[in-house]
Amino acid sequence: PMTILNTLGTTVQYDYPSLALTTIGNLGPAKSVTKISIPGCNEAAYQQTTCTIPKTLLALYYSGLDALGTVVVIVAWLWLKTFENSEAAHLNRSTVTASDYTLHVTRGMPPSATEKELAAHFAALTGEAIARVHMAYENAKEIEQYFARGKIMKERFDTVQRVRYQKTLEARYGAEGFDLVELNKLLKKRDALTDKIREVDYERRR
Repeated sequence: PMTILNTLGTTVQYDYPSLALTTIGNLGPAKSVTKISIPGCNEAAYQQTTCTIPKTLLALYYSGLDALGTVVVIVAWLWLKTFENSEAAHLNRSTVTASDYTLHVTRGMPPSATEKELAAHFAALTGEAIARVHMAYENAKEIEQYFARGKIMKERFDTVQRVRYQKTLEARYGAEGFDLVELNKLLKKRDALTDKIREVDYERRR
């Protein structure tokens, strides 16, 4: 309601189209405009005494609508907060998930323990059959080594392609058709990268 009244104000204070048309400033200055015409109101058709409303009374309506909207938002937020908590509890009671029958052990396990030994241990401890045991290994360092190896492999692949290009020029145009210095540099770089890959593989297997 407020946006409609503002947009269809009695005096246009702003150029059309403009978002400012939806503000209270579009109703006109307080000194020259003391009453506001209600949009769509027809005294003859609706048997109204008047289709205007004093600006002071309209200000009270605006304040009331703002307060009502704030109350509605607060009540809706409190209801939604309570509803989400109760719904989460209901879903937890009515839904069966793997976590309801899962044990997660993060510490205290012997390093030499096997999956079979752990299954037997927890079966004796809980009195229930253990369906399956999965052991997660801390292999973040190994993954980082694989990433490093991949970067070196890509660099070596690019170097090998440049070596092939120089050799193609040599085979097609002879000794004058390629850069011997560049080829020797590339061959040394290729060999160095190959040695680096071997070092990474050796560190990974340790």
